[in-house]
Parts: sequence; C-alpha cells; structure tokens
Amino acid sequence: MRLHQEHNDFRDQPVGAGIYLARYLRQPDDGNHLGETTYRDYAVLTTPKADSVGPQGFEETLNQALDLNLHPFAWGLWPSNEVVTESEPGIAAFQPDKWAIKLSLPREDGSSITIAMVVAGNEWHY
Repeated sequence: MRLHQEHNDFRDQPVGAGIYLARYLRQPDDGNHLGETTYRDYAVLTTPKADSVGPQGFEETLNQALDLNLHPFAWGLWPSNEVVTESEPGIAAFQPDKWAIKLSLPREDGSSITIAMVVAGNEWHY
C-alpha cells in the first residue's frame, strides 16, 4: 500500500509517506484491549522487508508493526456483508461514523476472500 502523504492515526501517531505492507493481526486477548472494539481483526501497517513474504506469526508481525510506532498503525476489519458498496472494490459509509474499503484478496489456494477495511472512524467501548 502506498501512502502519498504523512498520515496520523486515531492516537495521533504519524506515519510518513511511503510504501508499506498491510498484514493481518488479531487484537491480543491480554486484558489490555478487552471490550474496546466490536471485532478483534485488524490490518496493521508494516515496513516491507525481503523476508516478510508469506504467512508469519503474531510476534513477527507485531514486531514489524512496532518498527513504525509505539503502537501499531491499525485498520479495523469488519465482516464484508456489513458494508454495502456500489462496486467491488469500492468504498462506502456504514454506521453513523465509519467508512470502509471493500475488496477481494487472493488466498493461497486460488480462491478469494472479501474484506471490509475501516479507513475512517474508530470505536471505543468504554
């Protein structure tokens, strides 16, 4: 993924313009994140490295994400049926305060999976 200009996440952490990978990471079940979000699935921004192609474990992905910031730069992943777009790939508003990109990604077995990645809005369940 290419960021054409610096962005700040909801924690106001900056990420500079450049080329990055978005990797799947499940929110840890460690008590620090209990009840914060509706779903525990995220795409986190990592730096592209030659040895980072293909599947990898939680710790490796987390460490790559932490190379950029003190907390991973993350986009929430929602079930694709909760976001309705006019086309695919597409972008649409859902819920009162969120926007998501809906797209299909290839799987290793040749099939595909459709995801909805939140690109605007956040949620706190405090």
